[in-house]
Amino acid sequence: MDTLRIGHGNVFAASRHLHRAFSTLRDSGCDSFDLAEGYRAVRLLSRLAGYRSHVGPTRDARDVPLLVSERNPYVGHLTFKVSDALEEFHRVGKERHVNVAVYEWDGVNVAHVALHPVAGHRALTGTDSRHPLVLAYSNAVRSTADVLDLCQAQGWWLVLGSDRQVRPGDPVRPWSLQPVLEDHGMQVIADHGLDILAADRRLGLVAPAERIGTQRTGSDSHTWLVADLRKVMPDL
Repeated sequence: MDTLRIGHGNVFAASRHLHRAFSTLRDSGCDSFDLAEGYRAVRLLSRLAGYRSHVGPTRDARDVPLLVSERNPYVGHLTFKVSDALEEFHRVGKERHVNVAVYEWDGVNVAHVALHPVAGHRALTGTDSRHPLVLAYSNAVRSTADVLDLCQAQGWWLVLGSDRQVRPGDPVRPWSLQPVLEDHGMQVIADHGLDILAADRRLGLVAPAERIGTQRTGSDSHTWLVADLRKVMPDL
């Protein structure tokens, strides 16, 4: 098993075509796949043949479920709250969590991390570090850094999927996710609109990431992403 296939998608963006989207996901052959706004499809996830679903204990924690292929031995599952709900921004400022599923692949343990921080593009790309949305986003990013530290302390190889709420070319701010990924030896391997996949630098792309777009998920603004990876450095 020398190729690791991971994926990321947004459930809301595909809500009108969920059964088609999940059929595509099932047939993609992913070792693991994370979803943003997944609370909309918890029942579908639990019935997806060939996969184990890992969801948080509350509605808000179910925002970022993970699917792991049954062919990969299960190691563990962790959920952490990373920012509180903001009543004044109830539509975009819900309580946020990081979800982690750990499984065996090719002699190492892989930790797939799912993150979906608060929205608010104007605030997140602005300069007001005290804006409530920016503070919540900053908390989520800092807490994610702590989760990545925990995973690396266990010797787990990291992959991450996120609807990060900002786009390629947006200014990098002190609260941005990108520096945290770089500090943890990760690189973005797929980047489309708001959505990214990132992976440990010991993993390299076999081919450009696949975009599972409008025809199969009903989504163009949130194109679902799938990437194939292989080890490019020895496990030190």
